[in-house]
Amino acid sequence: MKTKDLTFEAAFARLEEIADLLENGEADLERTMALFEEASRLTTFCSEKLDAAEKKLQILIRDDGFKLMDEEN
Repeated sequence: MKTKDLTFEAAFARLEEIADLLENGEADLERTMALFEEASRLTTFCSEKLDAAEKKLQILIRDDGFKLMDEEN
């Protein structure tokens, strides 16, 4: 699965599918290794997406967060 046009939600769903496939223990060694490699790539992708979202939230809170809170009062 290519990550170029992949969303976080789709990647996470695929990780859940892979976990189920690996947990059932029916895949042969070659298939297990391929699934593990795919899961590794997807985990990196999701981690990078979460890091980017966290940084963006920190910037928004720093720059606009207090203004928004003050406007509500």
